[in-house]
Amino acid sequence: MTLYIVTFTELRHYEMAVEADDEKSAIARARIAPENPVWIAVELDRYEATPVARGAA
Repeated sequence: MTLYIVTFTELRHYEMAVEADDEKSAIARARIAPENPVWIAVELDRYEATPVARGAA
């Protein structure tokens, strides 16, 4: 058996309600002044495994 270090990325998904005149300004407002974002989901992605070198010390 080989020992591996596994790395991955955690992607958190949020949503928030903002008042705006159109979609573009809603996104701009969310980026600069988030109002009570709600964490709705998380997923793990981009898994990579790297073998750990073992040797006699």
